Amino acid sequence: AMLALELQLSGLAADHLGGELCPLAALRRAAIHCFARGDDRNTRRITAVAFELDPEDRIGLYLVRSLALIVGREDTEAFTLLDRFSESELCPEGRLATLGLLTFRVDSEDDTATFWLEQALELNPELARRVARPGALKGALHAVLDEAESGTRDAAIAYGHLSRQAWKSTRGALSWLR
Repeated sequence: AMLALELQLSGLAADHLGGELCPLAALRRAAIHCFARGDDRNTRRITAVAFELDPEDRIGLYLVRSLALIVGREDTEAFTLLDRFSESELCPEGRLATLGLLTFRVDSEDDTATFWLEQALELNPELARRVARPGALKGALHAVLDEAESGTRDAAIAYGHLSRQAWKSTRGALSWLR
């Protein structure tokens, strides 16, 4: 069933990449929904299709895919993806915190992990608290991610909800975060 959906959406999106991004937006919503429900496997599959259709990631899935890759223990690919979108203006504090998480995961004694986390906290001081206890969302996660401005409480809450599974999957990461 998932393959049929991928093929159907691939065909639709390929026809609409010039202007209409509705099929890509549907893939984004589906990926965020799957990941929020703990389904990192299908998140990785959906985001792979989205990246084939939209290699420049105009819909902002790089962070969702990176977090799903972390949960799936595909750290090298997650590092590569975060590096590839290092200039993205979409949730820069989330990208930096996720780089910190990945670095901590590889070597919990590496000072670079703390550097990345400190950079993220400079952009959004609430981030660490919201990963530990995200708080209530003001709407659907995909909508909050679309509307929250970097550095705001809503951005921290959205990142907390989105990333919690990845942080929990990394031994000692939540304690380190505090």
